[in-house]
Amino acid sequence: MLHRPTLLNNLNYPPTHPDFPHPALLHAICATASRYTFRGRLDASLNASLSAQQQLQPPPRDKFAEFHANKTRAYVNATMSNGQNIFDVWQACIILSWWFYSEGRWVEVWIQAGFQTRAVIPLGLNYLGLIKRGPDGQAVKNPYLAPPKSHLETETRKRAWWMSILFDRIVSVGGWLHSVDERDIGTELPLSYAHYEAMIDMPPNPQTLHSDSVYTRHPFEYTDSYLLFLKGVMLFGRITDYAVRMGIRAPLLAHGQQGTYGHDGQSPLNPHHLSPNATNTTFNLG
Repeated sequence: MLHRPTLLNNLNYPPTHPDFPHPALLHAICATASRYTFRGRLDASLNASLSAQQQLQPPPRDKFAEFHANKTRAYVNATMSNGQNIFDVWQACIILSWWFYSEGRWVEVWIQAGFQTRAVIPLGLNYLGLIKRGPDGQAVKNPYLAPPKSHLETETRKRAWWMSILFDRIVSVGGWLHSVDERDIGTELPLSYAHYEAMIDMPPNPQTLHSDSVYTRHPFEYTDSYLLFLKGVMLFGRITDYAVRMGIRAPLLAHGQQGTYGHDGQSPLNPHHLSPNATNTTFNLG
């Protein structure tokens, strides 16, 4: 999600420089990185060696990580009040969410997943080309986020958006509703990480979630392990959507409410709505 060369270069600026990384981002990185320090590995080893009775007690928390996590949350709360530096702080929020996930703090994970996706919708990152448009297809001025200044900034925004959606799908695998419906995502898939890190100026990824055969066709120059993982998680998200909607609609059909969701004249419980045709994965989830 972060462009490593740019981040490392910007750290050379004084803290008062406009390109110096936002403090929320640095605090979130510190909280996450603490798991990979000697202290983090030591805590994990000690927790694994605890007896069954001891494991029933809440494990001790890393004070260093907690300090930086709380600092990040303070910046997030301030930004939600004043709207300043919203994209930088949102990136920090995404990193913090993955830290919660790694720590197994499931209530905070679920809350963060919904919060970060809802908070970013006004930025218009779910539109094709990151250009928010009205019902007539005309571009609409975005009052919350200035247009990107470069291809690198555009790609950074796309990758941040997809990391947020990826997180939303992963935390919903237990059969819970997603925060953002796939039908409302028009953003192109990101570039490969090699092209992104090398700052190679190349056309955007030609695929979106609405492209034909997006799950079976993988253009070589736009494919790497992350892209395949992203597609896999999104495909699994479709299964989650199907399972959730089946659970909602089945009782309604049993009580004679077939017309409530069957706007296309077909029963939403028709097994053919989950098409086995792998070339276009036509789930028809309605």
